[in-house]
Amino acid sequence: MNQIAIRTELVRILKSRHIAKSHSLASFLTYVVEETLAGRAKKKVKAYTIALEALGKDENFDPQNNSSVHMLVNRLC
Repeated sequence: MNQIAIRTELVRILKSRHIAKSHSLASFLTYVVEETLAGRAKKKVKAYTIALEALGKDENFDPQNNSSVHMLVNRLC
């Protein structure tokens, strides 16, 4: 699947009832898709970077003590 098709599908998913109601889910999904398309998934798609860059958490965010990113993953699945 090419990047245009992936982004088109992302937009369709973001408009879905389940995702559209949750800014956090939409931000998370958009971040993961864009980082993956940019070839940075292995380096940047980690709970800490997702929390900072996609969810607006501060630098003190500790994924070991805060499961909010993992909870989003579970909600999305």
